[in-house]
This record gives sequence, C-alpha cells and structure tokens, in this order.
Amino acid sequence: METQSRLPRVKKTALTLLKIPLLFLLLYIFICSLDILSSAFQLAGGRTAGEIFQKNIVLSNPVAGVMVGILVTVLVQSSSTSTSITVSFVSSGLMDVQSAIPIIMGANIGTSVTNTIVALMHAGDRDEFERAFAGATVHDCFNWLSVLLLLPLDVATGALRHMSQAVVNTLRLSSRDKAPELLKVLTKPLTKLVIQLDKSVLTALATEDQVQMNKSLVKHWCKSAVMKENQTLWGAQSLSEKKYKCKHLFANSSLSDLAIGLILLVCSLLVLCGCLMLLVKLLNSMLKGQVSNVINKIINTDFPPPFTWVTGYLALLAGAGMTFLVQSSSVFTSALTPLVGVGVISLERVYPLTLGSNLGTTGTALLAALASRAEKLAAATQVALCHFFFNLFGILLWYPIPATRLPIRMASALGKCAARYRWFAVLYLVLFFLLFPLVVFVLSMAGWKVLTGIGVPVIILIISVATINFLQSRRPEFLPPKLQNWNFLPVWLTSLQPVDDLITRVTLWCRQTRDRLRRNDGPDATARGEWKENKESPETDEGQINQRKQYTLCSKLLCRLDLSVIKINFFVVLLNLCKHLFANSSLSDLAIGLILLVCSLLVLCGCLMLLVKLLNSMLKGQVSNVINKIINTDSPPPFTWVTGYLALLAGAGMTFLVQSSSVFTSALTPLVGVGVISLERVYPLTLGSNLGTTGTALLAALASRAEKLAAATQVALCHFFFNLFGILLWYPIPATRLPIRMASALGKCAARYRWFAVLYLVLFFLLFPLVVFVLSMAGWKVLTGIGVPVIILIISVATINFLQSRRPEFLPPKLQNWNFLPVWLTSLQPVDDLITRVTLWCRQTRDRLRRNDGPDATARGEWKENKESPETDEGQINQRKQYTLCSKLLCRLDLSVIKINFFVVLLNL
Repeated sequence: METQSRLPRVKKTALTLLKIPLLFLLLYIFICSLDILSSAFQLAGGRTAGEIFQKNIVLSNPVAGVMVGILVTVLVQSSSTSTSITVSFVSSGLMDVQSAIPIIMGANIGTSVTNTIVALMHAGDRDEFERAFAGATVHDCFNWLSVLLLLPLDVATGALRHMSQAVVNTLRLSSRDKAPELLKVLTKPLTKLVIQLDKSVLTALATEDQVQMNKSLVKHWCKSAVMKENQTLWGAQSLSEKKYKCKHLFANSSLSDLAIGLILLVCSLLVLCGCLMLLVKLLNSMLKGQVSNVINKIINTDFPPPFTWVTGYLALLAGAGMTFLVQSSSVFTSALTPLVGVGVISLERVYPLTLGSNLGTTGTALLAALASRAEKLAAATQVALCHFFFNLFGILLWYPIPATRLPIRMASALGKCAARYRWFAVLYLVLFFLLFPLVVFVLSMAGWKVLTGIGVPVIILIISVATINFLQSRRPEFLPPKLQNWNFLPVWLTSLQPVDDLITRVTLWCRQTRDRLRRNDGPDATARGEWKENKESPETDEGQINQRKQYTLCSKLLCRLDLSVIKINFFVVLLNLCKHLFANSSLSDLAIGLILLVCSLLVLCGCLMLLVKLLNSMLKGQVSNVINKIINTDSPPPFTWVTGYLALLAGAGMTFLVQSSSVFTSALTPLVGVGVISLERVYPLTLGSNLGTTGTALLAALASRAEKLAAATQVALCHFFFNLFGILLWYPIPATRLPIRMASALGKCAARYRWFAVLYLVLFFLLFPLVVFVLSMAGWKVLTGIGVPVIILIISVATINFLQSRRPEFLPPKLQNWNFLPVWLTSLQPVDDLITRVTLWCRQTRDRLRRNDGPDATARGEWKENKESPETDEGQINQRKQYTLCSKLLCRLDLSVIKINFFVVLLNL
C-alpha cells in the first residue's frame, strides 16, 4: 500500500522536473522566433525604412523625427537597427546630433510594441488579459509621457546634446574591437541556419550609397578570416578574408526580399504564438496553488518600513541587469508579460523592472558604441549617451515620487478597457504605433504651419478633456452644472459600448452567413469551384519585434586593463626581487629551499594554532550559538533549498575575490574545526569555490596574447564545465550528496585513528597518483589489466556494504556481514594496535637508553649497564643499535618528504 501511495507522488515529481527543461526549451525557441521575426520585418520593410530616413524633413523637424523613429522601429522591428542607421547619418555628416535625438526617442517608443503584441496571446481569459495588457502597456505609457515632456524641453534648451557632448569631451575615447554578443551566442547557431542578413545594405539605403543599395538584404556570401604566411625574411603572418557560400535556407533562393520576408513573417509568427501559448499553459500548471502564493509573496512583497522604498529600486537595478545580460529590452519585457498575465508579478512590481529594462538597454548601447570604428566612435558614443540621459530623466520624472507614477494608472485603465472590449487592444496597436505616427509624419512633411494649425487645437482639446475629467472625479463643485458630467454628449462620444455592440452584431452576422454557406455547400459546389469559407485563420498582426542589441560588453577593455595591471605588477616584482634575504647568498637552491620550508612550516603551524585558540576564545558560549544560528540556519520552507545555492554563490564570489580556492577552503577549515560552520554548510561553499576559481582562470585566459587566446579560453572553459557538471551531479538532489557522507566517515576515522590522516594524504596524493602514472607509462594493457579488476572489486565491496546496511535480506547469509574475513581486512584496529605497540616499544627503548647513559660514559664512548634489568652488555648494545637504526630511518623518511615537498613548491612557483 505504501508503494502504491508513493507512485502518484513520484509521477508528479517527475513531471515537474520534466517541465523545467521544457520551459527553457520553449523560451529558447520563443527568443529565436523573435530574432527571425525581426529579420523578416527588415526584409519586408527595410527598404521602406531606408527611404524614410532619406527624407530631408527629418533633419529639421523634431516631431517628424520622433514619428520616423517609431515607424522605422516598427517596420524593421529593431531599435538597435534604427539607432545604427542614425549613428551612420551622424558620423557621415548628413545629420547633426540635435536632429538625431528625436529619432532615438521615437525608437524608444517603437521598441515597446513587442510586449503589447505578446499580451494579445492572453485574450482567451479576461482576467489574464487585463493583467497582461496592463503590464505590457505600462512600458508604452512611460515612453509616451517621457517624450511628451522631454522633447519640447530638449528642443528649447538642447540639454541632452550639451550633456552628452560634455561627457564625450571628458572621456578619452579610442577605438575597440567588436564587442562580444551574449544572448546572440545562444540564438545565433539556430537563427543563422534559417536566414542571414547583410546589415550594411540598410545603412547604404539610408545614406544613398549607390554601390550597396541595389544589393539584396539576404546574405549570400560569407567571409572568414584566414591566416596567411607572407614570403618575407621574417616569415610574418597576416589575416586575409576568404569568401564562401552562406549556409542558410535562402542562400540559393531566387525569391525577392519581400517574398522571403513574408514567408519568414508568417512562419515565425506561428512559431511565436505556439511557443507563447505553451509557455503560458506551462507556467499556469507550474505556478498554481501554494507555489504561486509563495512566489507572489517573495516577488511582490516590499521590505518592512521604513525601507519599503528600497524594493522598487532593487527591482529597477534587477531589470537593468537582466536586460544587459539578454541584450534586448524587448526580449526581457516580452518575457515578463506572461508572468504578469498569470499573476506571478504584480503591475506595481513590473513597472520598476520595465524602467530598469529601459536603462539596461542604454548600457548595452553605450558599450556597443565603444566598440565602433574610430571614425564613428564619437558620434556613436554621443547618440548612446543621449539615449541614456533620456531614459534616466524619464525615470526621475515618473518613478521616485509615488504620486507621479502615472504610467501605472494609465496602464491599469487600458488593461480594464482591453479586458472588457477585446478589439480595443488591436485598435490601440494600430492607432498608436501606425496610424498616429503616420498622420503626424505626413503633417510634418506638409510644413510647420499645417502641423501647428492642426496639432495645437487637438492638444488643447485633449488637455481640456483631461482637466475636466480630473475635476469631475475630484472637485465637481469647481465646474458649472453642465460640465459636472458628460450626459449632454452622445453615448458614442463617452463610451465604447456602442462600438462594441456594432462589432458584435457584425461578427454574429458574419458567423451566421458562414454557417449558412457551409450548410448550403456540398461536394458538387466544391467541384464547380464555388466559394467555400474555411476556418478562421489567425491574422498576422502588424509589428512583432526582437532584434536584440547587437553590440555588447567590450571584453577587450577588461582584457587590456588586466594586461596593463599584469605588466605593472611584473615590473614591481622585478624591482622587489633585488631586495630579498637570499639575494647575496652563496647557498645552493636545495639549502635555501629547506631553510624556507622549515621556517614557513613553523610560521604556518604557529599561526594556525594561535588562530584556532583565538577563534575558540572568541566564539564560545552565546556568541558561538548566535553565529551558528546565522550561518547554519536554512531559509523557511518551502525555500529551504535556496540557502544552499546562496552559499554556493557566496563561495564562488569569495574565491573570485581572493583569486585562490586553496586560500578560501583553507580559511574555512579552522571555522569548521571550531564548530562555527557545519559540514552541510561548508559543502556548497566548497563547491562554489571550485566554480569561482574557474572564473579567475577565464579572466586570465582573456588576458592572453592573441595567438594563445582561443586555446587558453578553451582550457578555462573545460575547467568551468567540469566543475559545473560536478556540481550538477553531486549537489541539486540531496540523495546524491555522497561527498558529505564520505567526508563525515573519513573525519570519524581520522579522529579515532589519527595516523589515518597522514596515511590518507600519502596514499591519495602521492602513492596512488604515482602508481597509476607508472602503470600508464607501461601502456594501456597493463593499466587496464590491473585497474579494471581493482575498480570492479571496489564497486563490489561498496555495493555489498550498501546492501548490508539497507537490504541485508537481498544477500546470501555468508555475505550479510564480513565476519568470515580476517580482522585486519575489515577494521583498522589491528593496524592501530600494531602502531601503538611499536610506538610504545620505541618510547620504552628510548627511556631505557636515556637512563643507562651517563655523562662519563658518553664522554668515553662506553656503555653503562642498567641496574634494573640484568641484561648482558651485548644485548644492550643490540638494543642501542636497533634504536639508532630506527632513528636513522625516521630521519631519512623526513628528509625524503622534505625533498618531495621542495619539488612540489618548485613546481607551484
């Protein structure tokens, strides 16, 4: 019965564990489909975007610049692409920075369309749709409000341009190599098999480069760098480019860019919608019930007063950091939308995350600008700084004071409206991301007089209506009786219900007509070629985005900085080498090594003894209990497991700081010895230390010279993956934490038989590696012939031990215990007795010889007989010889250990 009751729980646990990799797989496909969708939009609308940038009106009209930024970003579905084109304009002299700033603002608005489209996938459930649409549109509201306030201010004062110019003038900029791509490294292997684009053609379309603008956006020929030896006296090498045919689905296609773009658009939208629906269902199944409540409490709970305000700023920093990692604000905010929809994250918490995402994407753009070529460096950096200051001032406007957080209230109202009238979501997208920018752009091209003549009355009307609405809800007595409500207006001007009724009637009429046609249609009608309506096909909504920021953290900056520090330290070491104790010594290396070995061991042992005594005196009593509770106490259920992973991260971070896992783990050992840290807590700290030292190795590899960089990085990554897989094997599941049990057994054994610690060191760190190395030198046959039986024997003994302790009934009676074996094979007690007897005999012999020796006998070299034991002089002389031989053996053993340690020290140096 117990087995039957366990079976459903095992199945439930297995299904939950399977959902986690499935979740990551769906998220990966979702991001890849966003990338392909971005490429599809660039193919379908790239040439139109380039032509829009060629309009001269953009250079003089800031309002038109904002609309161009919105339209182009929606068309190419990539704010980084529109920003890159703007940078090309500025660096080529076709546009100044002041004219580029409105386009950057428009790109900031256009990039927020993606998460709004993602929210449409929740339209099946009204509650989910309300939360998801509100969580998505809070980004739009923030961007629109920031532009409405900061654009006039910047046009009047030029504040963003002046500030960015001051920063650029202060910085000493120099060109860097291309920055590495973080998220792109994961998605590129899949997306480049589908489509590859030539981004230089888009820039050529905007700058009217006649050589490049007639080319296709689809990349047909790829380039690779090849090392080529020059036939010179020095045998120098140089890099040359080799072209080869690209390997993607459309490399050999004769279709036009528009046709390929439409094909990719439909396919990527289908994959995107499928992944998103599966993601939402998977999240709903994983985050329901108690788990959902706990996650809600953790994510949406604020710090206790008076530090409630800190939570929002931490969320803001988290959003900036995550966006910097995934290299795209669209990807991050689109991933947040389903979580808001299923109720895991509240609207108040997603707001600072979204603002942080806006700030994080500007950090990516800044580092990307630093990776630009020399002639574009200043312009790219200034444009990126304008983007940064725009978002920073927007956050300062709409976040620090709770009363100014209008985007939350606006998004909440939009969510409620979209949940009640679902068609409103599509209208919102088309109106604010297509029709409104297009109409304003057309009016801007007609001139300032037309734009002002139409725009100013509309703005005054909107401000007047908003003011009256505010007074109606707060201070109706300030208004005349006629304006205290909108009852004097037609219903269709004060409510969306008449429009909803009309759409409902039209939809019902269409469905009835379709059903009537289906009933009237037969096979003959189909054979005659008459019309038969199919199932409703999902419409392809205008605008899906994700072109992640293609420029990321410039690791060369860090590498060069590390290299300069290494050079400085090298010269400091050279100077200090001339000022040490043995600079003028005539002793041999062996003598100096022995002197240093003895002195360092004495200092080390003394420091360790004093440290342990000091810790014992400091950490006794109440203090020890408090520290034990702080360090060794787990988080409350059901998040007990979180503590171990936090300790793992702490171990990795501390090891990365001290640059040595040996130093960190050696510092932990006395703390474990005096009982401050438990074995269960030191285990994840040690695993984290293993992981942290690989981070140090990775940084060291990145500081290698160019010809050794790839090999050094590969070795460091092998080290990292080895430790990572080891942690995945022996930590996540408590049942697989065998090292804790093994270490506990070794500790008990060493405490009972103290000589076992020395035997363990000599056996596992000297004899065993030496024997295996010698066998390996003899060949694989010898190693296999001896190693395989030994491994089989060890596995068999371990298996029998396990069954003896857990399931002895599975073994034959003879193997249910080890009583049939000699005692010295099943216990260390006989060896301990032998060592004890030998030690006692040596001590007795030494004491007897000391009592029999006198100063006169020693001076004459004679032997003095022991009065207590009537032994012959010859017997005493034999005992003395045995004692002398034992002493010499011990001295030689110590000397051999010293020599071995000396060579180890030399190797480590």
